[in-house]
Amino acid sequence: MKIEKIISKFKNSNKGQSFEDCVKVLIAKGYTMNTKQGKGKHVKFSKAGSPMIIIPKKNPVDPEAVNEAIKVWEE
Repeated sequence: MKIEKIISKFKNSNKGQSFEDCVKVLIAKGYTMNTKQGKGKHVKFSKAGSPMIIIPKKNPVDPEAVNEAIKVWEE
């Protein structure tokens, strides 16, 4: 799915969205996923000059995580 379609879906409803779609949005904006972490329930994303973003690794993700992905996309 194209990123613009994902963002449109997020804006229509921040509930019931997938972890994988949040990951796609953050990676498209230059964030990298921390792959050195264990098998925790959250995943950390980082980008130089930007604050770290932590997203729960579950489906559906919390609406706050979807809002964070929208905010990152609009920056």
